[in-house]
Amino acid sequence: MVQKIIQVGNSAAITLNQQYLDLIGLSTGDQVQTDFFPETKKIVISPIAKPGEVLSDKAVLKRLDSLKKRYGRLYEKLAKIE
Repeated sequence: MVQKIIQVGNSAAITLNQQYLDLIGLSTGDQVQTDFFPETKKIVISPIAKPGEVLSDKAVLKRLDSLKKRYGRLYEKLAKIE
């Protein structure tokens, strides 16, 4: 999905599709962890567990399976891009 970087005050932002938020279990106001990988120029956004919430291996696998079913072909195509 192509997103546009927008101006928000003195900062820049991107919007996230509601389907992505639903799949990850995030909503407006939630905190996320961002990581930048300079060697690949990739930014990764990850949910932060809410206080008292621990994701079980089963919950993580369920989310990954859901993403694979929905975006598996896209992931395969992206993996082939150099």
